[in-house]
Amino acid sequence: MKIITNGQSASKPLLNGEGSTTIPLGSTKKEIQNFFGKGWLTKYSGIYQIVNKQNNKVYIGGTLDLRERLVNHISELRNNHHHSIYLQRAFNKHGVDNFYFEILEFCESDWNIIEKLEQGYFEKYKKTFVKSTYNILNTSNRGFSKNHSKETILKIVASMGNIKKICWYKNKTFVKCFSRVGIAIKETNFSKNCIYEACKSKRYVTKKGDCFCFEEDKQDLETQLENLKFVPWNKGKKI
Repeated sequence: MKIITNGQSASKPLLNGEGSTTIPLGSTKKEIQNFFGKGWLTKYSGIYQIVNKQNNKVYIGGTLDLRERLVNHISELRNNHHHSIYLQRAFNKHGVDNFYFEILEFCESDWNIIEKLEQGYFEKYKKTFVKSTYNILNTSNRGFSKNHSKETILKIVASMGNIKKICWYKNKTFVKCFSRVGIAIKETNFSKNCIYEACKSKRYVTKKGDCFCFEEDKQDLETQLENLKFVPWNKGKKI
């Protein structure tokens, strides 16, 4: 495969000393530098995943600069402010030694190409997205960028059909079922992370006492509604 980076090319993928495209998240800055090389070799674009060795769940991403992206992920996770709350909580629970960064594919430094390739990897987990990944959205959205292109926005909107409906309970009484999280956020004033954490973890109840669940878990929530008590998300399962 021919790899192009910032107008320059290489005849083979950049591998570490063992011939692998994986690097532990516990690596030092020197180890990362040795892995990616010096100079323009640090500017490789491509698709990557962060893997939890304990359960094989993954976080998938695409980037113009793999080395920079790896460094950013490590920094955010170690400082407990990663943008994916699911990956952050797993990292806090299992520890840095149980995660590694793996390059899935190198490509040209073009966001249109990166988004197309990244979306292809998301499709592999289409039927098990919530159980298999730490990504919040099942569509490519250019990493940290807040100014998405029109094409990217349309992709996100189109993907909403695959997102589960969310049920809201207040004072232990069912209030409403929302077709997507954006509407739930607007009408309930709860954050996306709070709503998703209640639904995905099946703890259901929030600190304020309101409850949220995916529509498919509505019956399960209602059988426990009278006894649900809030437990901080990092303190274990619901009681």
